[in-house]
Amino acid sequence: MSDIFEGIYLFSDIDGTLGRTEIGIPKRNIEAIKRFTDKGGTFGVATGRYLSDLTDFIKEVPINGYSLINNGASIYSFYENKFLYNKMLPEKSFEYFEKLANENLDWGLVAVNKEGYLNVNHITDRIKFDVKFSTVNLEDLEGPFYKFLFLVDKNKIKSIIKSLNEDKYFEGVYFVQSGDNLFEMVLKGVSKGDALKLFCSEKNIDIKNTFFIGDSFNDEQIMSTAGISACTDITDDYLKSKCNFIAGSCENGAVADFIEYIEHLIINKL
Repeated sequence: MSDIFEGIYLFSDIDGTLGRTEIGIPKRNIEAIKRFTDKGGTFGVATGRYLSDLTDFIKEVPINGYSLINNGASIYSFYENKFLYNKMLPEKSFEYFEKLANENLDWGLVAVNKEGYLNVNHITDRIKFDVKFSTVNLEDLEGPFYKFLFLVDKNKIKSIIKSLNEDKYFEGVYFVQSGDNLFEMVLKGVSKGDALKLFCSEKNIDIKNTFFIGDSFNDEQIMSTAGISACTDITDDYLKSKCNFIAGSCENGAVADFIEYIEHLIINKL
């Protein structure tokens, strides 16, 4: 049973699932992932974060497989330090971002380019996402861009996203919710689910052998794509309906719960 997880590919969302910025990654999750990889499993993250806001946070996690990052626009190997796939937003995305900045002065704004995550000021002193992010004026931003983030009223976020996705002006991009009051502009035609399909095709992996755990609306496609999917106990009920297993909270080790569930499934099949 030393290789019980051989041939199993597990992907975890980060924020709200594997860990949180304010608490880090629970020790129980790290220990469970180590046991999973020691027993033959392959682990990677599937996250909306890009490298510049990702590498330090997961440095204690024993990642031994490719990860699906930037909401699936990039597939990256941390242990080999290389991309399997990496896509940027179209050139017109800055025009879209500038339009939204001008029309919504109360929104918090972040741009992600090769410099990393940047709080954006424009006309007003906007809400800041994170004090560790550098601040830049809108007119000083330089692309290419990986994505843009928007902090808005949580009571309006669903209607805002619906309206933007129905607006034909925003060609080549789409908008997806990634937090209670946070949504992102990402490359159209890519998602964590699409990245998982591409990864399995490139590496000749049966998608039935893939497992995923997450908690937010940018996880919807991959929840439906993975062989077995799970979510945390506070996930929206609509997303819960797409999952095979409901884990506990992020703080109490949701990923560890899922690994125990996977082990139970395997043992019962033996």
